[in-house]
Amino acid sequence: MRESTINRLAQCLPEMTAMVFMAQFSAATVTLLTKKTYLCSVAAPLQTGGCLGLFVGLTAFSAFAHWMLARGRSCATGLQLGYFIFCLLLVTPTLQYRPHALVYALGIVLPLLGLILMSTQRYQDMQLKLAEIRVRKTATQALLKKYSHNPTTESRHTSRP
Repeated sequence: MRESTINRLAQCLPEMTAMVFMAQFSAATVTLLTKKTYLCSVAAPLQTGGCLGLFVGLTAFSAFAHWMLARGRSCATGLQLGYFIFCLLLVTPTLQYRPHALVYALGIVLPLLGLILMSTQRYQDMQLKLAEIRVRKTATQALLKKYSHNPTTESRHTSRP
C-alpha cells in the first residue's frame, strides 16, 4: 500500500517544527548575546539596528534553508549545518565578556540540539522522503509535458480556412 504525499509530509511535520524552533531560538540567543557583548560599547540606535539586522538575516537564512529542505533539495542539510555552526561560532567567544549564564548556556545548547536533531534517524528519513517526493514530482511533470499537446499550436492549424 502506497503512502500519499500528504501522509508523508504529515509525518515530517514534528521534525520540521523542531528544526524551526531550534533555529529561531538560536537566532534569538545569538542576537541577545551579541547586543550584550560585542555591541555593548556602541550607541543605542546602532545596537538596535545591528541586532535587528542580525536577527532578520539569521531568520531569513534559516527560512531559506527550511524552504529548500521542504522542496527536497539535498543542499538544505549543508545550509542548516552551516547555520547552527555559525550560531555556535558567534556565541562561544562571548564567554570572555561574562554574559548571563542562562543566556550563554542556551546559546550553546540550542544550536547543539539543532545539530543533534539533524543527526537523528527520523530526520534523515524525512530528508529522504522529501527528496523522493521531489523526484516523483519532477518525473510526473516531465511525463505530462511530453504527452500533453499544446492547444495554441493546434488552434493555429485548425483555424485556417
